Amino acid sequence: MSNRTTPRRFSRPVACRAATLAALTGVAIGLAHAEPVPGRAGRAQPANQPDTQPASQPTTQANQSLSVQVEPVPETPRDHDPAAIALLDQAERAIAEVNSFRATLKVDGTQVFSGTTDEGSASILALRSPDEPQKWLVRITGPITPERGTRPIDIDATFNGVRMKWLDHDDRSVGARELPMRMLEPWFAVPDRLRAKLWISPNPFASERASERLTLEARETVDGVECEVLRAQMAGGTSYYRLFLGVADHLPRRAVRGFDSRGGSLPMVGTEVVDYTSLTTDVDLSPDDFVLKHPEGYRIEQFPDEARAMMPPISPDAAAAIAASRSEGGLDGEGQGALQFNVPIPPGAIPPNAATRSGDLAPDFDLNDLQGQVVRLSSLRGQPVVLLFWGSWNPWATKLARELRAIHDENPDLKILVLAVRERSPDKMRQSFGNLGLTATLLGSADDAAARYDVAAVPTLVLVDADGRIRLRHAGFNASNSPIPALREALAGD
Repeated sequence: MSNRTTPRRFSRPVACRAATLAALTGVAIGLAHAEPVPGRAGRAQPANQPDTQPASQPTTQANQSLSVQVEPVPETPRDHDPAAIALLDQAERAIAEVNSFRATLKVDGTQVFSGTTDEGSASILALRSPDEPQKWLVRITGPITPERGTRPIDIDATFNGVRMKWLDHDDRSVGARELPMRMLEPWFAVPDRLRAKLWISPNPFASERASERLTLEARETVDGVECEVLRAQMAGGTSYYRLFLGVADHLPRRAVRGFDSRGGSLPMVGTEVVDYTSLTTDVDLSPDDFVLKHPEGYRIEQFPDEARAMMPPISPDAAAAIAASRSEGGLDGEGQGALQFNVPIPPGAIPPNAATRSGDLAPDFDLNDLQGQVVRLSSLRGQPVVLLFWGSWNPWATKLARELRAIHDENPDLKILVLAVRERSPDKMRQSFGNLGLTATLLGSADDAAARYDVAAVPTLVLVDADGRIRLRHAGFNASNSPIPALREALAGD
């Protein structure tokens, strides 16, 4: 059963309140976090009017006739209780002494925040990186209902400070991304948002320190721990934060983000409450605790260096032939070490006169499909054929193959041949191809065909028209440079 979340449908009044809250809180928080800007545009004066500003203030000329005087905006005095500042300092020193911790993160939204924030409980493991102590290894697992979602999803994600891996049970895949990255997919977005709620950043109390007013409130108890309570009122008067710090260890036990506009024309109120329960510090953890298990049958994305390490080695003869071909073409570098990821060295010697340009006759090949039947490209003349040079070891090739599903849906009679290159495990090749969900013919051992087509990047997509000539060729793949629009246009013209 799929766990994909369905956006919650709001009635018009609730939707309006949510939109207004987002706008108001965004402005309030944005102002609170902005540094005072000494140069903000002020009133305009004619160029011949005496400059009333000190000589040190910059002046901008506009259209040779108008100068804009930049007037300093005085910083709003901050009303910060020294005792509250001292508690923040103590908390930061206490965090600096923590090398690892285990906790349960509970997130709950009330009133206007209800349904507009992630809600639920997740298990947190955190360990300072052995190599870079300023970075943390983090693992987040557990059922969380995404913001505007209707039911929880079981997240499992790991971070190492600059990278994130996560399980996507809808797509049956293991994702991998360099951070920072913005994605709407909840399997990525939810753990990434939860990570931001932890106190492992270099400046965990930036909002409190940037507040307009910082005060102490009466002590309260959270999860059996007596806590000092700080309240930070942000500029604008509607947004605030409350921070609960353990009296004994000075570590955060609760963080509240609140909104209260009952004194204005749009009266709204609500809180997002984040509790750190069952907190245990300096627990016995190792990097192995942050290794994501790969469920059987799941497609695995890899980071570039990981994919390079998994790429099967090419033979010395092929590497020498490739180096010679590159030299003849005026290219520097030789052998597998000259690679950039997503541009692997072709799996054999490259014929120097390979006919692979648009308009050229497509080189013919004979390859076996999964049933052992011979597929000859020239026998398919009379219809367009899409060739995808693909590898189960390459996540970009898999993404492009998945995008081809829409093309086949639009052109049910289109012949798509997936040519597998540099595969060392036939079983893994078949399994990965089966997970694509693409109606296509898989042709294994396509290294020689890749060489004939001068394939220097995996994936490479080639469209052969009904006359057997190359109509379109595209090497590599990324979201901003997909060949799918050009392929769709070329097929529409046939």
